[in-house]
Amino acid sequence: MKRLQSISKAYEYNKDRHTAYMHSARADELDVQWYQSPQWRRLSSQIHVIDLYTCRICGHVQLPNETMVTDHIIPRRTAPELAMTASNLWLLDRTCHNKKTAIERKRTPEQLKIMTRDEWIRLLE
Repeated sequence: MKRLQSISKAYEYNKDRHTAYMHSARADELDVQWYQSPQWRRLSSQIHVIDLYTCRICGHVQLPNETMVTDHIIPRRTAPELAMTASNLWLLDRTCHNKKTAIERKRTPEQLKIMTRDEWIRLLE
């Protein structure tokens, strides 16, 4: 029971944090409408199934009421032509996604364009 309460509290915290984030100035940068498109939602759902609801970095399995992130291996802003390419997508939990995003901010677009799935795994493990 305590575990369920803990998960529930974490979900409420993340939901509130996510809502605040989506209403921040950064949401414009992310092009929220694109991420809400039916095409993206369908592809994202497919990636969840392909990756078995499991973070490709740490192996964390998605719990009920927990969100995972369908992430672009090569960021969408760096390679928009790969935005809807399944081979450029993978499922990450929030912690691994946040670590990856922090590293991305320190790299140039040229460096990001040549990053592979295996290189990201080595950096983030």
